[in-house]
Amino acid sequence: MRIYDLSPIDDALLFSADVQHQLTVLRPLGRGQSYEGHWVPLPVWPLKKPRKRRTEPLCDLSSVAAMSSLPVLSARARQCFEPILEPYAQWLPLAFDDEPRWLLNSLRVIEALDEPRSQITRFDDGRVSGIETYAFVESQVADEWLFKVATFPYLVLVTDRFRELVMRSGLTGFHFQPVWDSEHRPFRPTPGKAEMLTRPEIYGPDGFVPNMREYWPAEWKEQARQMKRSGKAGATIGP
Repeated sequence: MRIYDLSPIDDALLFSADVQHQLTVLRPLGRGQSYEGHWVPLPVWPLKKPRKRRTEPLCDLSSVAAMSSLPVLSARARQCFEPILEPYAQWLPLAFDDEPRWLLNSLRVIEALDEPRSQITRFDDGRVSGIETYAFVESQVADEWLFKVATFPYLVLVTDRFRELVMRSGLTGFHFQPVWDSEHRPFRPTPGKAEMLTRPEIYGPDGFVPNMREYWPAEWKEQARQMKRSGKAGATIGP
């Protein structure tokens, strides 16, 4: 099985919000903390990206600024996910003029990381600053849909069956970046060039890790062009 980091596609329309709201309201929610007060719909507006010459599409998945740990979902995405995510999700409405949108505040934070086999970076005071290589206890994630890990609850992680549900439902704007694969261990989401070239089944044109193309040899690029012409699916679900 695979675990993915969930985020919007690069071309999806993102939202902006008041900076003070992002610091005082959104940042705690991004750590998987429950909102227990009276929620007032948070005003958001389309984020204008520099040097973009075309309008990004309004997709079923978006986020507020850089806070991809707080997915922004459409009405049809909420209808699709609400039955499987309850009671570990809070749907917090946003004030957006065009159509209803919700922040998904995921409260499913689990102790599923195999820390001795993971590569964890820390600040000088011992606090976790990031996870470079994930290793999971498979039995603890096998039945999950969407979750966060207690060691570093800033990323929204999803399983194969969540990705398959998105694909079956025709939802748009979803990018699935693999962070772990049970059949390819050890597995590094962002390998060095030398390691990448020795493992084409993961990082090459027939692999499942995107965004490595700039390091490919010429024969891999040609193979990828042929696969694109044949319509082979990738890891991103666009509009």
